[in-house]
Amino acid sequence: MTKNIDGDIYSDLITSANPNVMNSSPERAKIDRIVIHHNATTNKDVAMNTWLKGGAANTSAHYEIADGEIIGCVGENFTAWHAGNWDMNLRSIGLEHKNSTMAPSWQVSEATMNASAKLIADICKRYAIPIDRTHIIKHSEVYATACPGGLNIDELVKRAKAIASPAPATPAKTAAPAETVLKNSNLGHWTTVKIAKTANTVQALGQIPQATADAQSKQLIAGRGHLYRTVGKGIPVNISNSKMAYWVTIDNSDSLSKTTNMTLFVLEQDLVKA
Repeated sequence: MTKNIDGDIYSDLITSANPNVMNSSPERAKIDRIVIHHNATTNKDVAMNTWLKGGAANTSAHYEIADGEIIGCVGENFTAWHAGNWDMNLRSIGLEHKNSTMAPSWQVSEATMNASAKLIADICKRYAIPIDRTHIIKHSEVYATACPGGLNIDELVKRAKAIASPAPATPAKTAAPAETVLKNSNLGHWTTVKIAKTANTVQALGQIPQATADAQSKQLIAGRGHLYRTVGKGIPVNISNSKMAYWVTIDNSDSLSKTTNMTLFVLEQDLVKA
C-alpha cells in the first residue's frame, strides 16, 4: 500500500514525510532496483538538508531511515539523485540510512536495519522485485564510493526476505488421549507409552529386572515391544482395588526371557483389542 502526500507517492510504512522540496526529476523508468546508502553522519537532519532543491551537493534520496523512523523525502514516482548514475537513478529507489557510529566503522543501528528490511520487503512486493543481491545493491556497486560504509547489506537482504516470506508456523500438538491409570509414585519413574490398536494410553510405574510372566498370558501389541497380562506367576505386585497389571518388554522380541527387563503398567480398566 502507498500514501499520496502532495503528489509524492510513498510506502504507507513511512512515519513522516519531510515537507521540504528535494532535488528530483519527473522522468522515471520501470523500477527494478533498490540502492542502499549511508548518511556518513549520525545526524539525519544534517543528511536530509544536503538534499534540498538547489543545494550544492546535487543529491537526494527517496527515503531516510533513522532508527525506528522511515521518512519520505522524494516520492517514488519521481527520480531522486542518489546513485551517481543517471540510468540507475531512473530505474531505482534510493534508501539512505543514518549511522550509529562515525568513521571508520560507519555502523547503523539494529532499529535502522529492521525498519529498512520492512521497507525493502514492501517496495519489492509492490514492484515485483526479487529480494536478492542482484536487485538490492550498494551505492559502491554503481559508483566509485565508500557508501554504504559499514552497513551489512547481505544481512539487510536476509531480513527483508524473512519478512516477505516468513517461516510456516509450527502446528499445534494434538492433545494426548485421556488416561485411565492407577498412579503410584512409589513404584518409580513415570513414562507415557501409547498402546497401538487400542484407545488406551498408559503410564509406566517402574521397571523391574528379571521379571517373569506366564507363557500363556494374554498378548497385545504395544508401541514398542509386546504387552502381557500377569496371570499369577512372576514377581508379586501390590495392587489395590483389583487393578489390572501388565508387563511390557523394552525390546521387540516375540518371546519372554527370565532376564528380560519389563515395565509394569497398572490400568483402571482392562485393555481391549481394537
